[in-house]
Order: sequence, then C-alpha cells, then structure tokens
Amino acid sequence: DYWIGVPEPGTYLKILDTDAREYGGSGYSVSERVTADEHPIQGFPFRLRLALPPLGAVFLRPDR
Repeated sequence: DYWIGVPEPGTYLKILDTDAREYGGSGYSVSERVTADEHPIQGFPFRLRLALPPLGAVFLRPDR
C-alpha cells in the first residue's frame, strides 16, 4: 500500500510494469488504471494508492 503524490486529478494508466510475465517477472499485477484522489502528499495535491510489485518498477501516465 504505497501512496504516490501526483499533480493532476483523474485516472492514470499503467504503461510499463517490469514485473509482468512477458518481462520474466512474477506477474504480480498492478491495476491497469488507478484513480487519483484529493489528498495532499509529497508536495502534490493528489495521490495514487498503489500495491507495487517487489523488485519491479511501474510507470504510469495521466489518461487524457
């Protein structure tokens, strides 16, 4: 349960998950879409709540 500060409200899309099976990972899946809620954290007005894979990286982008 990680909280990551983000600058914009709305939905964020997963664009890369290095723990995905196609990259040799365990397949521990982070949701394809995550919605930011209004909760100031880390100097940003919004946050994403994520369950992150161990020893992996997840890249997200705003869904515009």
